Parts: sequence; C-alpha cells; structure tokens
Amino acid sequence: MRFNFQLLEKAALEDILLQLFKILHGNMSLIAPTGGTFEEDFAVWREYIVPALQEERRQMVLMLCGDELAGYFQYDICNDVFMMEEIQIKPEYQGTGLFRELYRWLGDKIPGDVTYVEAYSNKENLKSQGILERLGLRRIGESKNGNSYHYMGKCRGLWDYLKKTELTIEKYTKDKIREVLDFERRLREEESDWGWEIDDAYIRQVEDSFEDRAFDGSVSLLAYSDGRVVGRID
Repeated sequence: MRFNFQLLEKAALEDILLQLFKILHGNMSLIAPTGGTFEEDFAVWREYIVPALQEERRQMVLMLCGDELAGYFQYDICNDVFMMEEIQIKPEYQGTGLFRELYRWLGDKIPGDVTYVEAYSNKENLKSQGILERLGLRRIGESKNGNSYHYMGKCRGLWDYLKKTELTIEKYTKDKIREVLDFERRLREEESDWGWEIDDAYIRQVEDSFEDRAFDGSVSLLAYSDGRVVGRID
C-alpha cells in the first residue's frame, strides 16, 4: 500500500467533517460506546472539533491511500510540547505500517525546540495504551473527566524509537550470510521444529548456493531493523 499525507485545509473542514466522524465513530463505538445515536454523537463532536481546529497551533493530518481517506491525526504544539490529540485509522488500514509512515512524514514538520510529547488514551483502549508505552511514554495521570489516562515522554525519544525500529529491505547477498545465520539462531531459540542444525555443513551449503546455477532464478530479501536481520522472504 502507498500512503499520502496532507494537512487539512481548515476552510474545507465542513466538506470532510462527516467522513472524519465516521472513522472515529466506527472505532470508538467498539471501544467506548456513548449510548447515544450516531446523529447525537456527531453533533457533540462537531461542536468541539470545529472551534478547536480554528486555533492556529492545532493541525489535522489526513492519511490517504490513493483517493480513500484511511484515517486522520490531530495534534497541537504549545510551547515545547507536542500533544498527540487524536489518531483514528480505519480497521482495514490498521497494522499496515500507516502509523509509522505518518511519523516519518511528520519528522521535519515538528519544530526543533519541542521537547516533550503528550497524549491521552481512553481507559478502555488497551491497544492505544500499549502503543504509547512502546513509544516510550509513561502514564502520569488522568484526564479531568477521568475517562482517559495522561501520558508523557521526551519528543526526541519518540523519534529515536521510530528510527530505531524502522525497517529497511536489502537483497540477500553472500556477504550477508553471517547476519542471516544470527537471525536463524535467534529464531531457533523461539521455535524448535526447524529440522536441521546450523553446523559447518549447513553453513557450507548456504555459501555454495550462491554459486549454484540452480538458484539463478531465486531472489531473497532481508528486513533489517537497528542493524540486525529481523525477517526474510525467498
């Protein structure tokens, strides 16, 4: 999937408001339903979001897959704090790498003097809480209404984490054999049913395969994270 990102033109908010809310409602009705109708919830949300986005410091990023709106991200920058106010992604685009692509795109749009990052997560949204904790944020309190947990961390730590866990793809060449063997050894610590040992005979077999014409039509790709092989596809 190829994703594109663009800041919402605030003058066009009314044109896209219903699309945005359908994504929000579809997600939150499963996590924390309000008990109200779609129309009632939309009216309450609209009353908040329209004036909120008129503030210059508050922005909304539209996440697009082709011509389809896949989700949106709302944030606020106040003094030295980057506040991640809301991120909503359609279920079919969750787990596709969209979140990581978003932050890569945001990297050069956050002022360099921003020190902290903050976020709130609904108490029922365990998935969101897990993501924030993996990003290095820690729980420091609750929202005023008591419905959400308040998280905070260092902005630089967030970008460093995302950079560290960023995947790169490279072709498996003979000079990478040792790195792949390290990957396979780590796999064997988790899985015991591979059926062959990583011994000298196996290593020679792997080395010889790069000279074997029978493999001329084969391609192997390696996924790297933080300098180590973390995946392979042949």
